Amino acid sequence: MRALLLPVLALASSFSVLAQDASPRAHRPGFINSTALLEVDGKILGVLRSFSGGNAVAEVVTDPSGVGGKRLGRIRYEPIVLEAGAAMAPEFWAILQQWPSVKPVAGAILIVDMDHNVLKRLDFANASVREIALPTLDAASKEAVAVRVTLSAESARMAQGSGKAQVGSDGKQKNWLASTYRLSVDGLNTTQVSRIEPLVFRQRTIIGGRAEDQRSRELELKKKAESGRAQGRQDGGMETSIPECGDLVLIAPETGADALQKWFESTVLQEKTDERNGKIELLSPDLKTVLFSITLRGLGVYRLAPDGGNPDTVRRLEARIYVESATFDPMK
Repeated sequence: MRALLLPVLALASSFSVLAQDASPRAHRPGFINSTALLEVDGKILGVLRSFSGGNAVAEVVTDPSGVGGKRLGRIRYEPIVLEAGAAMAPEFWAILQQWPSVKPVAGAILIVDMDHNVLKRLDFANASVREIALPTLDAASKEAVAVRVTLSAESARMAQGSGKAQVGSDGKQKNWLASTYRLSVDGLNTTQVSRIEPLVFRQRTIIGGRAEDQRSRELELKKKAESGRAQGRQDGGMETSIPECGDLVLIAPETGADALQKWFESTVLQEKTDERNGKIELLSPDLKTVLFSITLRGLGVYRLAPDGGNPDTVRRLEARIYVESATFDPMK
């Protein structure tokens, strides 16, 4: 078994170096001006800004008696993390629009040269969307941003590439900037919100009635492997997933935040129920076209405090708002 695993792990290790710098216009020995493309169900859905992961990792099993030493156990695959901009094909956004009930997908990440010759490919199967993360939105920033999508694949395999990638283009490359966004929340004037911290949506794993994140699950599997019980759970607990929305964290000037402060006082200090709805829209540079939007439901502010910035500048507040559910809206 070990003899078979070592070539797989060596191959995965070589791919790890490639994955760490797999962004458009990346420069590496032998892969000058290479580009990473995402392919799902045989169709290329666009150029990725970056990607990482997908490496095969063998668990190390230790004989609990201390006599048999250590051996390699079963293989798992590290999460595949993609960063994608607004120029991705509609089919890519259609996958995200299914959240939180995204069906597992099969596909590949292709490394191509300037002539679209496929140099390497990472094929993955039965990959579930474990996490979707919006970037930091900042009115003072002019940087291009991307959404981060984390996949958990049942299997992944790196191989040498061949042939040419069929890259289509409609000539409409859309820029997605950190400063071009619009936020709306019922009852609030959000035009002065200067920054929105990354908003994360994830699937949490429930095992035997307990909710725990993916990292905790991986640590548990490792612990069981080291104790010689890597063949399965002994408590018979079933494993399922539930969706979880991260907090909406807003930064806004203290001046003009009266409605926000009244909302906080009503819900926290007066203990009244006052949940609201909202929306985040990512706009084109001319602020006219909506590139991507998310509808937020069941918003409740639970913390409002100074953001701890430079005391010589305008005093700003940080509002932490929980989100009960969200819908990724269709691209226009």
